Amino acid sequence: MGTFTKSFGSAGGYIAGKKSLIDYIRVHSHYACYSSSMLAPIVYQIISALNIIMGRDGTDNGQKRIQQLARNVHYFRRQRIDMGFVVYGNKDSAVVPSYQPRNFEKWM
Repeated sequence: MGTFTKSFGSAGGYIAGKKSLIDYIRVHSHYACYSSSMLAPIVYQIISALNIIMGRDGTDNGQKRIQQLARNVHYFRRQRIDMGFVVYGNKDSAVVPSYQPRNFEKWM
């Protein structure tokens, strides 16, 4: 399961799995029954982002962006920890859940 919102600058999400799982979700999900398909511009944005990431645009911009993101995430996590925050989650994930310290007023 993933999202296209923050990671691709778009909207929506996806679920990957066995065909039986996907079929079950399609049949039993209210969302699948009562919502509309993604709009074409949203799908185009996602495909464009994937093409950049995979280098299909003829450049290495996608790989450079991923490497820079990894550096930024590691720096951000280190800074949060150094400031006394409790940081959760996978160290390589761009999602950095953290807990505010009790003495929050010192950061104000």
